[in-house]
Amino acid sequence: MGMIILVACITIAGHLGGSITHGADYLTAPLQSSAVTARKPIANVQEAIVYTDIIEPILSAKCYSCHGSGKQKESYG
Repeated sequence: MGMIILVACITIAGHLGGSITHGADYLTAPLQSSAVTARKPIANVQEAIVYTDIIEPILSAKCYSCHGSGKQKESYG
């Protein structure tokens, strides 16, 4: 019986901690259609600038919403 109570307490504490750190919709946000952003296709991959054309759009779509402008470093490119 004690093990069931312990697992329930850990589950509740984990969920509440996630809500505090990531926001109330942290479990359902990836499932919402607004979370999907379209990226422009790269015309010629061989001529792409790796950071500007490939990495920065991914960071912009996935990271900058939580790690906002106060924590962003300048982009090189």
